[in-house]
Amino acid sequence: MTKESLRRTYRQRRRDLTPVERQLAEARITQATLAALQGRGPVLIYVAVRAEFNTRPLIRALLEASVEVAVPRIEGEHLRAARLHDLAELVPGPFGVPTSTGPQVRVDACVTPGLAFTRQGVRLGQGGGYYDRFFSVNPLAWRIAPAFEIQIAPSLPAEDHDVPVHRVLTEISLGPDDPTA
Repeated sequence: MTKESLRRTYRQRRRDLTPVERQLAEARITQATLAALQGRGPVLIYVAVRAEFNTRPLIRALLEASVEVAVPRIEGEHLRAARLHDLAELVPGPFGVPTSTGPQVRVDACVTPGLAFTRQGVRLGQGGGYYDRFFSVNPLAWRIAPAFEIQIAPSLPAEDHDVPVHRVLTEISLGPDDPTA
């Protein structure tokens, strides 16, 4: 399968989740992601759109815990980490993705979106390369991906410029002690 056909397949899988399945999975994954991020910061975290894993409760919880939060801001071909103090500060950005007008910050961790992942961290994104370019200039940022179990693939095509995530959390595989992680 080509990357584009895989993207179509995994987009549809996310759309096929029922509201109850989505709500239960997101609650479990949010708690596991918060635990995994403990002691880390500043954290870059994407703002979910369409059928992506809903990151707003995670952003809210990080802000309430006084963790410095940044959200992606697209500037030309580059992704920047823009400081966010409150969800109410979000403004429309490119591709319909909410962003912040806050100052650029360096981050310690990145909550990374994707359409599909392998258990080893290979990531299939939307195809723009923004996160791969960001990771190439921020190689020390710890990369974690909250995802639904239906986004886990046995294998995915990867090119030299594709940067894997360090950890994938799903509603079934929740942490480092989980044998499926």
